[in-house]
Amino acid sequence: MNMVRLRIVGIIGMLVMAGCLTSLYHEQAIAQEANSRSVPEWVAEIEKVFIRSEDCKQCHERHYEEWKGAREQTPDLKTFGRVDAALLHGTSLESPVFRTVLGLWKQTNPTADEQGRCLSCHVPAVTVFPQHAEKMVAHVLARKGGFEGIGCSACHLMNGMEKGLNSPPTFKLQPGNTLYGPYPNPEENLVHPAAQSEHFRGANYCAACHFDKVKDVAQKNLPGEILEGTICQDCHMEPSTGSSTSRRGAMTRAIGRHWFRGVVVA
Repeated sequence: MNMVRLRIVGIIGMLVMAGCLTSLYHEQAIAQEANSRSVPEWVAEIEKVFIRSEDCKQCHERHYEEWKGAREQTPDLKTFGRVDAALLHGTSLESPVFRTVLGLWKQTNPTADEQGRCLSCHVPAVTVFPQHAEKMVAHVLARKGGFEGIGCSACHLMNGMEKGLNSPPTFKLQPGNTLYGPYPNPEENLVHPAAQSEHFRGANYCAACHFDKVKDVAQKNLPGEILEGTICQDCHMEPSTGSSTSRRGAMTRAIGRHWFRGVVVA
């Protein structure tokens, strides 16, 4: 009888110890996660306007995975930010090619304004926070994470295109709670207001940064008889059918993939 009691006490003791260890591990994991997301004040300032794409993932998981390349993990993607000629905007700051070119250009001692213009397509947020341009460049060259380049909010805060003294790029950002997209009747939600922007269905939306691909960056359609009525998004955002959100019962309609297939010329 005493042996049985001792065994029971021993089992209870082991369970209590296991529970304590599990709790300790969980607390350490939370602390590590908090430390890994500790960011400089200037990054936190940017993220108040340009929310992180991980936050968008909660409702837009499919597009997030396409943007980040999570659905096509290969060594080529991890190294160069592309796979099978998929040009992932989610790797706009991680590409070793971009970092190398940026580092070489930095040796020419560009001004803060020139650095801001250089980053404006890889980090659209710099057009709203030009005072942080030099910090962004240093952050990228130091291979530090912490802030995004071309994220969900960077594209979906664009609500206009215009040529100006500093063009290119020609996009206009509208900081605020409203996120823009191509749909005339965006679904109502409790997270953020949504509105249509006609520029999402125009070649000039892409040409705002890919200005070397067209002669007129303001033109909404691609020139030429063969491409008449076609825009960049028709090919580079593979057409599909489904929902833009992960919410049950969400509207099903035509959507575009967010992995931006193209042709990479070495």
